[in-house]
Amino acid sequence: MLGHKIRNIAPSSQTVTDVAGTGVAGSADGTVGTGLGQLDIPQGIAIGPDGYLYVADRENQRILKY
Repeated sequence: MLGHKIRNIAPSSQTVTDVAGTGVAGSADGTVGTGLGQLDIPQGIAIGPDGYLYVADRENQRILKY
């Protein structure tokens, strides 16, 4: 979660995919695969029972659902 973004790393293929955040601190909504939005110090992630990824965006004081 460094650099104001969240990435998925697939060990088998060694593929890195940006999931959330552009790498620039800010506050902008986005969706996975199109516009990744902006985060400001994402501090926690969790996958909910609904299959969505939840991100704690610390400095923007919000929880995002991807």
